[in-house]
Amino acid sequence: AYDMSSNAWLEVQWYMFAVIVMFGTSYTLKRNEHVRVDLLYMTLGRRGQLWIDILGTLIFLMPTCAILA
Repeated sequence: AYDMSSNAWLEVQWYMFAVIVMFGTSYTLKRNEHVRVDLLYMTLGRRGQLWIDILGTLIFLMPTCAILA
């Protein structure tokens, strides 16, 4: 049974990988633990940090969501 090969198994593997990545990404974003370059971010005040977060979301997250939709 384990020596059977099928393209369906390969597709299932990719779909499972995509689901795991999407759940991991959303969990990390919700907890605000995603990777960012802190050299500039930490020198800014709270308002500047919020602008960086908003621009980062608009520039990187939204196009990715549009591609996946």
